[in-house]
Amino acid sequence: MPIRIEPLTEHADPRGSLLKLHPTPVEGEVYAVTAMPGASRGHHLHRAMGEWFVAVSGQGCLGAVDPDSGEVHHVDLHGVRIYVPAGWAHALFNTGDGPLMVIAMAERLHDPEDVFAQTVPAP
Repeated sequence: MPIRIEPLTEHADPRGSLLKLHPTPVEGEVYAVTAMPGASRGHHLHRAMGEWFVAVSGQGCLGAVDPDSGEVHHVDLHGVRIYVPAGWAHALFNTGDGPLMVIAMAERLHDPEDVFAQTVPAP
């Protein structure tokens, strides 16, 4: 499975907690993506860049598809960060009752010529 799933490091105390989202800064852009209950976001792939995804609130999963082999993965976003490599289609699915917020960290700056629509099946 070329997508990577890594546990998040949580630093908690009585005031709340901090989640370490990524071990090093990414070269590209960072987005806060929201999806309302029952909604999905994404359904595209990048041929030249990978992305990291981390949920910061709500419940959801990331779906990833290799369009060449048809291999499909759905990964619960709770407590992990997920890397989707270049060439894999991906989408975020809100599976909870409230808003889902996910941080998306791109390896490089957005290039509209590197965004290709690709449907990812729902979980």
